[in-house]
Order: sequence, then structure tokens, then C-alpha cells
Amino acid sequence: MSTKRELSDDELLRKAGEACARQETERLFPADEAWRQFERRHRRKKRYGAWAAVAAVLVLALVYGGYRMAQEPKPVPLFTAATGEQQIWLESASGEREAVTDSLLCLNAPGYRDGTAYRIETPVGKGLRVVLPDSSIVAMNAQSRLTYAAERGQRRVTLSGEAYFEVRRDEAHPFVVETNGVRAQVLGTAFNIRSYAKEQMHITLLSGSLALESEQHKRQIMHPGEDVSFLQDGLLLIRQTEREKPLWTAGYIAFDDVPLYDLMCELGRWYNINVVAQDAEVTRRRIHFKCRRDQSLDRLLEILNALGGFHITRKENTLFIQ
Repeated sequence: MSTKRELSDDELLRKAGEACARQETERLFPADEAWRQFERRHRRKKRYGAWAAVAAVLVLALVYGGYRMAQEPKPVPLFTAATGEQQIWLESASGEREAVTDSLLCLNAPGYRDGTAYRIETPVGKGLRVVLPDSSIVAMNAQSRLTYAAERGQRRVTLSGEAYFEVRRDEAHPFVVETNGVRAQVLGTAFNIRSYAKEQMHITLLSGSLALESEQHKRQIMHPGEDVSFLQDGLLLIRQTEREKPLWTAGYIAFDDVPLYDLMCELGRWYNINVVAQDAEVTRRRIHFKCRRDQSLDRLLEILNALGGFHITRKENTLFIQ
């Protein structure tokens, strides 16, 4: 009849060390040296001393393992790819919808001119140039929504996403854009508004003047060559910039001193791909970047990774930032 063999002190300590290794603590906890010291000092002590040491090492392993788990950054999804057919839609005030297949939509043409209100939606990966009923011109970026209505002596627009405006001057009918709680009023001017959810809002004025106001901000007059950023703490950051049409209207992905977060969302939006940050901290890095939109995504990722400080990998339909 066999009897169960008791483990020696050395075997007990070795098993404790293996437990540490499974918790990935050996790189910071010098387990081998601890074993040698324990053997020298406690070789002749009672067996319960070895058991106490095992318990202590196991507790250290578990505690440190829990600390490591608490400290490891959690993945943060930045952008979720859209599913189904990606189509540009135009909706009239009566609720009628039609698909837009061209890159230019003229709402001042016969059949549209008499309409009082329109809503236009662009999907991921597609933009659209629109001539409004008042002959103002709007370039819409991907995944944007714009409504237009001529009412109460005003031309009123609401925007979600990004659009570049060239407004036809009409002093009798001010042009008003509302986006994310901010109201911009103009007579005739050229400006760009970037107002995507969860991204920093920017309004850039190229010519003319803009009057901005919101519940948080008093009336602010913008001058040509100014870019206004709306910060998370409710403050405005005004800086000088080039008085040129935004490069995205010419087919570029271009960012100047913006967080990597915004750039990666733009990639997700244009290439319709999921984006996940393994560590949200790295997405705060400021980026200067310019590349044509007709580049393959893989080539664009090569260019980005050459910047250093972060690394982006692609697995199927998801980008991972580390």
C-alpha cells in the first residue's frame, strides 16, 4: 500500500517559485536569490517554516499579480466600422429620400430650387460637394450630416461632422450654422467646421468674419486666418493658421498639431475600419501628418509607424495602436 510522500523544503520552495512565474513576477522579484538565502538560513528549521515561506511567496505573487492587472491599460475603442451599404442620402422636408450617386449635388437646380428644407448624409469613405438653394457651396467630409432651411429671414444650417462652407453674401438673410451647441453667424465668408462626436471641435476662418456664441461662451468675433478649438474644460483656444482651403477637400488626410486620437478616427472614418487603442495615453500625442486619401491603408500605416513613439498593427478589419 503506497503512502503519499511529503514534499521536501526545496520542492516546496520550487513550487512557490513556479507560482510566481505564472504571475509574471520573476522579472521584478528575485525569486532564485530568495530561494538560496532561504536555504542557507532556514535549512534546519522545522518544516512549518517552509510552509510559511511558501504561503508568503504565494501571497506576494497574488498581490503583485493583482497590482499588475490593475495597472495594465485597458483597450479603448476609438472608432467602430459601419456595416451594410454605404450610400449618400438626400431627404426633403416632406420626408422623401433619394440616393445621391454623383459627387456634386446642385440644390439650386430645377426640381430642387423651390424646396424649403433639405437633409444630406454622407457615409464613411465618401464625401460630397453641395450647392445649396441659395447658391452657397458646401463640401461635406465623410460621415457627416447637414440640414438646410430658409426660414424666418435666415438661412439656417445644422451640422454634425465636417464641412467647408463658401457662403453667398446676402445681408438681408444671414447664414447661421449650429453645431454641437455652438452657433456661428455670417453674411458672406469661407470657413471650415470640424465637429465629430468625441473629437475636439475646430472652426477655421479663411475669409470674411464669423460671430460665435454658445451657452458657455460669450459672443466671439473670428478674423481671417484664425482657428478656434473648443477644449474639454469649456475654454476656447485661438491660434493663427493658413488662410487656405482645408486639404481634405482636395483629397488629402492632413492634420497639423492635433492629437493622434483625431487622426486615427479619421482613418477609421475614411477606410471604414475599427480602431482600438491598447493604451489611451499614446493617443494624446500631437501629430503633423499629410497623405493622399487614395493611398492604400497599409502604405499609410507604414508612413505613420515611421514617425515613432507608437506602433499601429492591422488585424483583419481592426487597427490596434500601441
